[in-house]
Amino acid sequence: MKAFIRFILGGVTLLGTLTSLIAQAPVRIEIPASNIINGTEFSTTLTVLNTGGQDKWRNHDITPYMMSTSNVFTHTNNINKLPSSILQWRLDNIGGKQPKFHDHDVYPGYQWFSTTQTNWYEPHSRGGSSFNPGEVVFNFKISASDFANNIFIPGEYKLTINHNYGGYFTPDSFDVILVIPSTSASSINWMSNNTMVNHTISNLNAYRAFTGRQISIGQTKISNAVEFNLFGKTTSAIQFISSKAVQSTLSPVFIKLESSNSSKISKLPLSQENWTNYTPNGPFAVAPGNQNTFDLNFSISNLDLKNYFFKAGAYTFQLELDAKSPDNVHSAIQLTDVTLEVPPLSELTIAPSKREVNFEFNSATHYQQGQSKVIPTQLKLSNNENYELYVKSAAAFFNKEGVQSSINSTILEVGVNGISTVPLTTTPQKIISAGAPVLDQEFDIKYLISPSAAQSLIEKEKTTYSINVIYSFTAQ
Repeated sequence: MKAFIRFILGGVTLLGTLTSLIAQAPVRIEIPASNIINGTEFSTTLTVLNTGGQDKWRNHDITPYMMSTSNVFTHTNNINKLPSSILQWRLDNIGGKQPKFHDHDVYPGYQWFSTTQTNWYEPHSRGGSSFNPGEVVFNFKISASDFANNIFIPGEYKLTINHNYGGYFTPDSFDVILVIPSTSASSINWMSNNTMVNHTISNLNAYRAFTGRQISIGQTKISNAVEFNLFGKTTSAIQFISSKAVQSTLSPVFIKLESSNSSKISKLPLSQENWTNYTPNGPFAVAPGNQNTFDLNFSISNLDLKNYFFKAGAYTFQLELDAKSPDNVHSAIQLTDVTLEVPPLSELTIAPSKREVNFEFNSATHYQQGQSKVIPTQLKLSNNENYELYVKSAAAFFNKEGVQSSINSTILEVGVNGISTVPLTTTPQKIISAGAPVLDQEFDIKYLISPSAAQSLIEKEKTTYSINVIYSFTAQ
């Protein structure tokens, strides 16, 4: 019988030892990457103490409290720290029983670990407050604002906690460890960036602007727990399909990537083959909230815009961005499809001072030899497609004081100086064939009344005759 009793006591001692060893394990709070990346509130429920066989508070209902050895969680690298106030906690249950355990007990709300005494429960001072023996379970949470206002570096942050129920509850002290994940997906993550950019140049004035063209990609937001550099390139050459379905390619070097609000990003041209580091002066740091936000833009100089993006059609390419840690361990790719649309644009202008062309017949020579006049730079033409230029008259006959005369419009010939002229009729006559796309090109226009046409005017009444000349073009 005595041997049997000794066996049982030995068993109890062994179980007690195991319970103590298990309870000594730190309170590890593993924070999901999604809460850090998205800045959303985190909560969990964990055991921090064990009452053993106790089911009542200490004599005279001593109020249990906790004290931390510091007011900060310290990273294992001993450099990065987090304020202890980010982790809020509250008693959840003891032995599976929810508080309050007595009507007159005080059940504190959420608070945080501090170097001053912080009560985690306040039993009724007159006694009688009891609880189920077992695990003391706390609820822990980190608010969205604490994620937004602090920097979370991957690894473990530790804080040692003491309490006044040592020797009564186990363990006598414990470590709270915040575990921040260090996977590639949690280290760098694209939160927002336009995956499609469509931009239309709908006015010729865009090509006349001295500043060139800026195309907004939009706001970019990257969640990062490590530093990163921003790299970029295009996945292929720029593909061009003209308004007439003719295909060709163009180097992306004429487009630069830049930021309108971040000095970290340098204005550098795009490359098709090689990655370009757009943060050559140093990487983006880990900022509060573990997020960096900045704008991205494309820019095209005035000269390159006119030389390479003037023709009507669609210019398309795919931008590839890579947020990569300086040690090349962590990387996150983002693709953006870009389309620059240029519709057919055309314009013909005549300066007000050059809108009248006058022929005076006041000598025999004028009637015998005819007359011609060249109006320098009378016509300014812009067209981003191949074109043909036409001229016609508004009526078949000249007007005399607002009334149709007998002088036919064909006595007047019109053409670009240096090219043959055509008789003016109400049917459009071609004066330029196969014109290439141009911007603000000026033409000297020649007006001619031949000797035979001039002689046909001898019999006409001596007065003023007028007719409207109309220029137009069509795309080829």
